[in-house]
Parts: sequence; C-alpha cells; structure tokens
Amino acid sequence: MMTLNPVLRIDTQMIETVQAHLKVGETEARRRARAALVQVGIASPDERLRAYPHQFSGGMRQRVAIAIALLHKPRLIVADEPNHPRSTSPSRARSCSRCSGSAVRATRR
Repeated sequence: MMTLNPVLRIDTQMIETVQAHLKVGETEARRRARAALVQVGIASPDERLRAYPHQFSGGMRQRVAIAIALLHKPRLIVADEPNHPRSTSPSRARSCSRCSGSAVRATRR
C-alpha cells in the first residue's frame, strides 16, 4: 500500500494532511489525528502516531489510510473490495455512522 510514505512517521503524515486543508496549529492537528485513529479502532493511538508505516500490519495501514480520509469529515467513503470480514463488521458500520457519513462497499462478482 503506497498511501503512506514509508520514511515519515504516521503523526507527520496525518498532521500535514490536516494542516494542508485547515488553518489549525500542530496541537489541534495532532488531537484530530489521534481521534481519527481511535475512531478506526487502533489501540494505543499516541504510541502509533510515533510509529512508521513498516511497523504496522497491512490491516493497520489500511485503517490509518481510512483515518486520514476521516480527518476531513467526508459525507461519503467508497471502499473498493474490502477483503477481510472485519471490513464489513457491524462495529465498522457504526463507526461510520458516528462520523455522520455514508459508506459504499464496491465488490466484484
């Protein structure tokens, strides 16, 4: 997954994403990044923010990518070919409903 830059820590990537779209300071951007990681179910978000992408499993990298998308409070998220049972679990659907957005799951048959 090339969504994440392998040479930058997760916090750097998420904070830069927030600050590229909103006029907020680093403290507020970090707070939003931490909240997004919690929203997608990543344990120990403070520790994970200081980690590099190679220190995450593939599934956790996917969750970080989703958290980055959630930083901008989208009205719609399109998930292309979710391939793990957790991707469609009721708890994931509830977390999307808490962000007041919609999720569309696209699959091939």
